Amino acid sequence: MIGETYETDSVVITVDVDWAPNEVLADTLSILDEYEVPATVFSTHDDGCTLHDRHERALHPNFLDGEDPEVLSEISDLYPTANGIRSHSLYTYTGLRDLYVEHGITYESNYLHFGQPGIRPFVMYPDIVQFPIFFMDDMWLRRGRVDVQVNDMLKGPGLKVFAFHPVHVFLNTPTIEFYERNKPHYDDPAALRAARHDGMGVRDLFSEVLEVLAPVADDVETLQALEATLRE
Repeated sequence: MIGETYETDSVVITVDVDWAPNEVLADTLSILDEYEVPATVFSTHDDGCTLHDRHERALHPNFLDGEDPEVLSEISDLYPTANGIRSHSLYTYTGLRDLYVEHGITYESNYLHFGQPGIRPFVMYPDIVQFPIFFMDDMWLRRGRVDVQVNDMLKGPGLKVFAFHPVHVFLNTPTIEFYERNKPHYDDPAALRAARHDGMGVRDLFSEVLEVLAPVADDVETLQALEATLRE
């Protein structure tokens, strides 16, 4: 029912592919699989990677570049079983949700509530479950890598959706400035690997979060699975 909220303390790992080269995406997937933690992979293109059954494909279209119906149809045709969406740059507006229905999309994750405790998923028009994002790697960087106590963060109340980008994991990005310097090599995995930061960065935090979650990985759900549970 529109306006309904759900109380949950679930932790969900999500990945925004952002047209990462296959090797870069495969690197992030390999770390997830090392810890056997499931993830929702918001996909932008035909990346050629085979996901483990524990993971979920969802859609990550770029509505800032093209006509909305065509953009959504193109990515939906690539991943016809996907029923979740997060737009590039978190771009959304009410009219888009009418298009969601045409493509079988039943949940969205487009609102950033960085670090807020007590987040609850809620139902929006037209019966779309909204899963707000609790943590996003690039916002962490933009906020000057605010101190993160992973254990405390994961134990806090409310929904905790984490969003990571493969390029930041691959580079172990420590600052936005570091990323911008290396962005011209976005499609060159060898150059990105050579530039990988050897101090604290996104890769280290990603691994730390997964290490803490690994012992309870069976309790970590994809957004698709969580939506199904909440709607029961």
